[in-house]
Amino acid sequence: ADRKTTGGYLSILSLDTIKIEQVASHTAVGCAGLVADAQFVKEILEETNAGFRSRYGFPISLEGQANYMVNLCRNFRFYIDPWSMGLDIQAVIGGMNFAGDFEIFEISGEGSLYKHDFTVIGSGTDYAMGVLKENRKNLVRKSLDLQESMMVAVKAIYRAGEADNGTSDVRIATPNIVVITKSGVKFIKTESVKKIVDRVLEREA
Repeated sequence: ADRKTTGGYLSILSLDTIKIEQVASHTAVGCAGLVADAQFVKEILEETNAGFRSRYGFPISLEGQANYMVNLCRNFRFYIDPWSMGLDIQAVIGGMNFAGDFEIFEISGEGSLYKHDFTVIGSGTDYAMGVLKENRKNLVRKSLDLQESMMVAVKAIYRAGEADNGTSDVRIATPNIVVITKSGVKFIKTESVKKIVDRVLEREA
């Protein structure tokens, strides 16, 4: 994820925003849209995961977490605030399921749910998705190692940042990268991501 938070397209509120958060041992959520709504959804999901595990002794499944977010969005739209269009967010929830496989779900504020091999959310979607589609075969086959995966991710953010005002320039704000393995959720150190940024900039020059 990039690091920019804007006040519309006219002002920059922050270049230090963390847009990906761990919500369970093997689950992370990234959100785009209204910051308050994103924080609300992440906090609710984190509390629900912790409460469920404490009560039953095992975690909610990844698909269960995605469905919980969908129901939260739909309930907010139809019952909590029926005069609105629902929560102003797009979300990606990814992690490991009970079979040890890794899955990605995309959720919109009105409560739609999609399962993808790869996806992008936010204002820079079209530009970032172009990079992912260039690497479609490798992404679908899951044939990229960690370094190659980070190169694709940073390149996607770089392309989005060049063309979209809502996405930060990787030369100004180093992106956040989160990796989920069978060991759990790991946030890649900023120094390691900066090295990937330098390699991407060299190739794009």
